[in-house]
Amino acid sequence: MIAIYGSPRKGGNSEILLDAFLGPVEPKMKVVKFRLGEMELQPCISCGHCSQYGKCIFNDDIEELFQAIESSDKLVIASPIFFTTVPAQVKSFVDRAQSYWERKRLADKDTRLPAKKGFFLAVGAMKTERYFQNARMVIKSLMNTLDISYTGELFYPGVDAKGAIRDIPGALDQAEAAGAVFAADL
Repeated sequence: MIAIYGSPRKGGNSEILLDAFLGPVEPKMKVVKFRLGEMELQPCISCGHCSQYGKCIFNDDIEELFQAIESSDKLVIASPIFFTTVPAQVKSFVDRAQSYWERKRLADKDTRLPAKKGFFLAVGAMKTERYFQNARMVIKSLMNTLDISYTGELFYPGVDAKGAIRDIPGALDQAEAAGAVFAADL
């Protein structure tokens, strides 16, 4: 399983939530973790290189992440919500998946990756579920591009101050339970 920490803030709410999700997973399967905020990821510059060659012009840490996703059957992404969407670190990763889309478009044969499953965890300061809709669509689009079935999500509104997720009754237990189900779902 690949686990992506999408927050620029280490030890923040989305990280706490993801760690709870991974609690029952790690004894059962190998989990490879990526902290987008600590990786060298260039933003997409819309240069068109991938639309010609099916590969991004940049050679940075994104290649390691994409190779890990290709060799795994599950992906979980945890992110805070900034202004109704994912933060820049996550969006750079999402935008760089354009090379996968272009590779499929350019291919003479079916280039779909083997079936994979994905899960999205998010926290946000606003106290309404509507606040998560844009991020949901961004992550669903990413997973669709990477041939990953979007199989579940947990969203926690009203979570802002560092550690506030711990004050939401049942949140970490729900994340653990979701992680156990996700890990068992072959």
